[in-house]
Amino acid sequence: MLAVAWLVAALSTLRLQAADHPIEITSDKSEMSNGVAVATGNVKLSTRGITMTADKIEYAPDWSVVRLFSLDARGGYMLTAVVSITK
Repeated sequence: MLAVAWLVAALSTLRLQAADHPIEITSDKSEMSNGVAVATGNVKLSTRGITMTADKIEYAPDWSVVRLFSLDARGGYMLTAVVSITK
């Protein structure tokens, strides 16, 4: 079961608790769209001492993964990684 908390400050922060480890996502902007949390702009995902960066991250409470995207040459987003947030 994942717990989700949004904190609004100069940066947007999404904190998740997956199994036995916390996950923190910081970004310039975050919003909910059709039940999916979307973080964009200077996105960083940190968990278990590892930090990953992306241009966009998507997460939904019923998913067991976080999807990371990079900007492509046309200004759209390209899926670059799918990270498991379970044990």
